[in-house]
Amino acid sequence: MIDQYLDYLRTYRSQRTVDTYRPQLARWQAFWRSDSINYETFKNYVDHLRSEKLSDGSINSHLRSLKAYLNWCHKYLGHPKYHVPMLKVNKKIPKVWNNHQLEIIETILNHRAQRSRRYQILRRTHYMLRYTGMRAGEVFHLAWEDIGPGIRISAKGDWTTKNKQDSILPIHPKLMEFLQWEEHRGETNYLDHHFKELSHLTYSMRKFQKSIDLDGPKPLHGYRASVATELLSGNMNPIHVQHLLRHERISTTELYLNTTHLPLQDLVNSLGINREDTKDVTKDTRWPEVELNHRHTDFQSLEKKIDKLLRLVDKDQ
Repeated sequence: MIDQYLDYLRTYRSQRTVDTYRPQLARWQAFWRSDSINYETFKNYVDHLRSEKLSDGSINSHLRSLKAYLNWCHKYLGHPKYHVPMLKVNKKIPKVWNNHQLEIIETILNHRAQRSRRYQILRRTHYMLRYTGMRAGEVFHLAWEDIGPGIRISAKGDWTTKNKQDSILPIHPKLMEFLQWEEHRGETNYLDHHFKELSHLTYSMRKFQKSIDLDGPKPLHGYRASVATELLSGNMNPIHVQHLLRHERISTTELYLNTTHLPLQDLVNSLGINREDTKDVTKDTRWPEVELNHRHTDFQSLEKKIDKLLRLVDKDQ
């Protein structure tokens, strides 16, 4: 049945997702040797995964895949519906670069790009990831023809965008300036197919970052995490950030909000302040109860209607 489920999954999920589900469900298939499933079954499965030295975060990933599979069995094959308990995992704050570190990376790459083709490609990778928040795979498969007034992200050959979600991204002025003077005559791919595999690009970027003592965040995804963290820390609307990064759920975007740096002291200091006495108060900032409007939700209007209703009741009595 698992093969049947994976075939179904291919109709609406990317091949990368299917490749992730396959080994996870294979573990379940190798473990489950009984006809019955209950709470103890899931508990024993978790213990089995822990015996294989998997972290709780990885175990939760396995459980989510199993949950999706069992729900499919319930919906399409009439199997019983099971509640798959998840482990409680402490939220990890993603490792990111600050703006100063990103400026150092950019400065050094601009200098070293004069030496070799490898650094030219790494510089292109840096500019695209730093000023768009794109996924590494999207940059790896990006073509020059996809870059115009915006950056078009779409499937190519056997590669598809995550969740098969094509989109167009706006271009940062600094990225636009870089693209205008970057020589690319005769090239089709943005990275000029310099690296045969994405893993080769990842390794090369990691090697460069270590050479300048900036080893820490993931070499490529660290850019995306840094963009998300920078925007959220700057009080940008999380919904806007979600759409820019094309997260399927807002909860994914919120993972990049480092709550340890929220301006809580400013919030506390604002308590007890009579905002109506401040000079910049406008009608829009006042409470609805004191607004002089005649909408049916206004308290004064509602009070008049209640009085009228009471008079009618008294008259009938």
